[in-house]
Amino acid sequence: MPGVIPEGKDYHKQIANFDFYSTIASVAGLPIPEHCDGVDLIPYINGKNKSEPHEYLFWLNNEPGDAERRHLIAVRWRDWRLYKKYDKDPWQLFDLKADPREERNVAAKHPDVVKQLSAKHAAWVKTLAPLGKIPKVPKTGERSPAGHGWTFAKIKNKAGGN
Repeated sequence: MPGVIPEGKDYHKQIANFDFYSTIASVAGLPIPEHCDGVDLIPYINGKNKSEPHEYLFWLNNEPGDAERRHLIAVRWRDWRLYKKYDKDPWQLFDLKADPREERNVAAKHPDVVKQLSAKHAAWVKTLAPLGKIPKVPKTGERSPAGHGWTFAKIKNKAGGN
């Protein structure tokens, strides 16, 4: 986008994948849907907006039916990331500037940061809609492909066929 995005310039602020959706909608001349937490990144990338696109980024994937490897409860603020896999787990805190691979949990050294970020995460969680019930799909004997909770079911039409 010559004249809109500077050529050869990197952008290193805190963004998330949902910002791409909002940015694409904006570039296409469409409004960003109200339910989308993303922001249009163009004013940030071209320097017209000097602030951070997000002060905090939050994650909550603790749906019981989801693959265990996908479980994630976290918050990111500046160079800090607070993380745990399950609600029952203790928080782990990582200094991403000093430890970008998240190998040293520094929660005990920074209880004030843990307290701040865990409170922000708890407040954010209260804004979320409750999880819906996962429908029971009768097994047909056919193999369903492994995936992210997807399954297939045969639906009978009104005439009784498939």
